[in-house]
Amino acid sequence: MKDNKTPARPEFITRQQVADWLTVSIQTVDKLLRNKVLNAYRVGRCVRLRREEVLAYVEGRRIQ
Repeated sequence: MKDNKTPARPEFITRQQVADWLTVSIQTVDKLLRNKVLNAYRVGRCVRLRREEVLAYVEGRRIQ
């Protein structure tokens, strides 16, 4: 029998959720977006970020 799993949909989060998660201001998140450090996606009139992209950014900033 075939396994008909649909691919996982990416989870999108708001700029405010990113700021809260990283304990920074929303202005800092906006700066990361302006400087193309993080990618944003427009969904209607809202701006969203992909959770896995934010995770990758955080992992890339790890101090050894």
